[in-house]
This record gives sequence, C-alpha cells and structure tokens, in this order.
Amino acid sequence: MPGRTAGPGAEAAASCRIPRAAVMNSREPSTDSPRAASSDPAVVPPGSPRAFVTGTGYVCQIVGVLLLLVSGTLFLFSDLLVTPVGGPVRHWSEHLAGARLPGALFSLAVLLGIVGGLALATAGIGLQGERRSAARLGLFVSAALALGFAAIAVTLCVATDEWLAGVVVLLGGGLMLVLAMLIGHSAALLRQFPPPPDMNVVTEEWLAEHRRQREERRRQSDL
Repeated sequence: MPGRTAGPGAEAAASCRIPRAAVMNSREPSTDSPRAASSDPAVVPPGSPRAFVTGTGYVCQIVGVLLLLVSGTLFLFSDLLVTPVGGPVRHWSEHLAGARLPGALFSLAVLLGIVGGLALATAGIGLQGERRSAARLGLFVSAALALGFAAIAVTLCVATDEWLAGVVVLLGGGLMLVLAMLIGHSAALLRQFPPPPDMNVVTEEWLAEHRRQREERRRQSDL
C-alpha cells in the first residue's frame, strides 16, 4: 500500500544481510593463507617438512661415526668372530681361498665400514644444511653398504660356515637399509620442498645482526 513503512523487524533483517560480492570474495583463497602458500613448493608453511631432512642428517652423522668406531673395534677382536689361521702366506691370492677366506671377507667388511662411516658422517653434515647433493651421496653410500654387507654375510654363512661373523655383518647391512630408506625420503622432500637459494649464503645484513646480538649478550653478561 502506498505510504507503508517497514517495521523494525525488516530493518534488522536488512542490516544482517551480507553483500553477495563479499560472499564471493570470501570464497576465493587468500594469498596470505598457509593453504595458498603451500601450493608453491618453494614456500614452506610453518612446521616445515624439511625438518625431517635435518633430523635425518643428525641420524646419518651419528650412524656414520658409530659405524667407524664399531668397525675399528671389530677389527681388533676379529679373532673372536672368525677362526684364525696361522702359517706363512706365499701369495696374496691365498687369502681368497681355503681357510683364509673368512678372514679376508671379514676384513673387507671392516674396510667398507670404516670408509662408509666417514662418507655417511660427511653426508649427515650436508643433510643438516639441507643440501640435495648430500642426500644423493648418503643414499648411494648407504645402499652400497647394505648390498655389500648382505653379500659378505651370505658368503660367510653359506660358503665358509662362519655364522657368528655373518650375523654381525648382516646386522650392519640391515641398519644401512633402514638408513637408506630415511635418506631416500629426505631426498624426496628436498625435491618437493627445495630450500631457498640463499639459505646458506652469509650476507652483510646477517653479519651485522650477528654482531649486534653478540654485543647485546656481552652487555647483558657484564651487568
């Protein structure tokens, strides 16, 4: 009817209406949201999955150092694991046949453990810095050690009947297999979430901030 005015209920309903443009804009993903940022592999949201890479680096370094130490210790006590054989050796080929073969195989496993332990410790340090080359090195070394230890263990158990030494070497191969799986997953994470290119670059701004924090800590310690 002409001259009819809206009541207070209609005014309240009109004030509660949301413009359609605002609704449409709210459905569009914001570039500042973590979900939108996670679509870019170079932008890692809080709780970076590369933290797994850093943890794997610590594990790889510790395993490498332990493998080095254990290999050296086993070499000193090799007579308790492998039956010792006395007598002179006229040619080096005599170590690869007969009763001397178990000792030669176990010495080879010890040598692989020492060299591989150094390589794994180096790869672990690189993984802590989230370097993809370190992941490739660690994966290659751990996989090679797993295969080498497995082959030596099978030969010791089947061909020479040295079960104790074979089981010890086989345990090392199993440990290397688990480490290879961890490093392989870390390599996949580094491909999916690559670190920023200037991550390990020291700039003048960083050095200035470091000096400022050091001076501040020194002043607080003098108080």
